[in-house]
Amino acid sequence: MKETTYPARLGMPILAIDQIKNIIMEDIKRSIEKDLLEEKQCFHIVGPAGVGKTQIASQIVEELSEYFKKDFGKKSINAPVLTRDDFLSPYPKSDTQFKMLYSDFVPEMGEEFGLFVIDECSRGDQQLQQMMWQIQNENKLHTYKFPKGWFVITIDNPDDDNYQINNMEDAAGLRRTLHFYSKVSSKAFLIHALKNNFHPHVISYIENYPEKLYDFESQKQGKIYANPASWEKVSNHLYKYDDDIQNNLTTIEMLCGGLLNIFGATHFCNHLKNLNKVVIKGEDIWKNYPRLKRDLLNIVDKKQNNQLYDILSSFIDYLLDNQPEPLSVYILNCLSFLQDLPMDIAAGFVTHLGKLQMGSKEHLYFMSLMVAMNTESADFKKNFFDKLLNLGG
Repeated sequence: MKETTYPARLGMPILAIDQIKNIIMEDIKRSIEKDLLEEKQCFHIVGPAGVGKTQIASQIVEELSEYFKKDFGKKSINAPVLTRDDFLSPYPKSDTQFKMLYSDFVPEMGEEFGLFVIDECSRGDQQLQQMMWQIQNENKLHTYKFPKGWFVITIDNPDDDNYQINNMEDAAGLRRTLHFYSKVSSKAFLIHALKNNFHPHVISYIENYPEKLYDFESQKQGKIYANPASWEKVSNHLYKYDDDIQNNLTTIEMLCGGLLNIFGATHFCNHLKNLNKVVIKGEDIWKNYPRLKRDLLNIVDKKQNNQLYDILSSFIDYLLDNQPEPLSVYILNCLSFLQDLPMDIAAGFVTHLGKLQMGSKEHLYFMSLMVAMNTESADFKKNFFDKLLNLGG
């Protein structure tokens, strides 16, 4: 899955959403416990829509409340729908003086600890953004100082072609906060899904097709697109039909089509139809391919190429997400699997290399696998790469 070049342009750390949550929460804990509240860090989370950025702010509040055994408050604002006047306005104190009145968006002094969350910060108008910069940099609004136990998190989508936001590459804005970019992580999603009782069919689908978690291609084309937030809604709909999913697949597919797009919904509902069929997971190919070999060859014999493409894609995603150590026994499993696939499908393993960013960890890992396979089997080049060249003419 290719992501925007925005984090590379700004040099931002790229982490899974659960990693970002844990880092921020640990920093807040230590700031409070070590009484370093005058030097609080403001955090800025950037990432694709629906990846869970807003949700982790609520999780941080819940977990900190439990950790400190006291109420950890939360104030959330959505910048695009607010103006400067929604926060403060002058009120006549006398004929010559004005007093500033602050809205209920602003933390009150009796609220000791909390999180002030500015969602879609860079979509606010210029006057509002300038006010938000003061909150981020000084932890105060106009002359009103926030309670010292309050921390600020700002949330944004990247300023690439997929989103309409104001330019975020402002030197003052960049220096005020600590920036993280949230990548799409099927691992983080599955942990969250299990913890929050997502429907088992959604969990099994993403386990088998992690590349379906976020449909970047459809997003770029301006279509409805799958993302972690839409999969949560799919899960909710499945529970409504849990008593008889198979007889309600037509309705479920229409509902999912409005969340994932019609192509994604068709693929998902085909998965629901085939739940009783053999499922071949990427991790099992790597670790236990001899046990799966007969099942795979049966799929090959039936020329079920769509399923074979899905299996190969699941295998590639497992390798790139986990980068398992290329021990000899696993390399042999990989070699055997690739040589059992029809050559036009197996070619996808090699062509995927060209989709990876040169010099990235994923690219270097993939290259090391190629070297390991050539080292492990003298016949691999002849039986695989040479055939690929012939296939290409």
